[in-house]
Amino acid sequence: GVLQYIFLKLPFELYAGYNLGWSVSLLNIIVHKSITSVLFDAVLAYVSLSALLGVGCYMMWKEKKGLCYGVGVGLAWYLFGVFFELVHPSSTVVYTTYSDVDIAAIKYMSVTFAGILVSIVALWAIKHVIKGGKRRLDEEHDEQEEDDDDVGKFVLHGIASVESGGRRIIDEAGDGVDHVSMVIDDALDEAEEGVERVFDAMGV
Repeated sequence: GVLQYIFLKLPFELYAGYNLGWSVSLLNIIVHKSITSVLFDAVLAYVSLSALLGVGCYMMWKEKKGLCYGVGVGLAWYLFGVFFELVHPSSTVVYTTYSDVDIAAIKYMSVTFAGILVSIVALWAIKHVIKGGKRRLDEEHDEQEEDDDDVGKFVLHGIASVESGGRRIIDEAGDGVDHVSMVIDDALDEAEEGVERVFDAMGV
């Protein structure tokens, strides 16, 4: 469920996303110490930011079982940190490594990519809510159909019971009529025999 994801899975995804960005940053530092080229450092920074955006989009947008928002949010968290660090640099290394144009480009790429990742998270969250609401409506509809089926079955059973009871009453009434008819016939036969005996006694 959602609560299980928030408390058990989301913290690890946030940690993984942020540390992925931090690992790429450390890789840039190592390469910078090995290759002292301003152009190469700038290109590597652009490629690194684009790669982080691609990884974040892939992790969140790819269809998979369960939720997976934390990696993208962790990367967006790191990219926002890059943006604010370049707005107010705490080290002069930034100015000695990159030109003002590169700093501005990296700064706005970071905040733009972070915004894209947050937007994807928001879209996925909205999609999840809509899908969950639709699923609940479908379940309620199915339950209503089951209830309607139960009511229909109950009504049909009642009609069948009434029909069966009516037939039984008619059959019993028919049997009663037959019995009464037999009794009447027997009474008439006995009366006829009595009349004949009277006539015989009278010598008629």
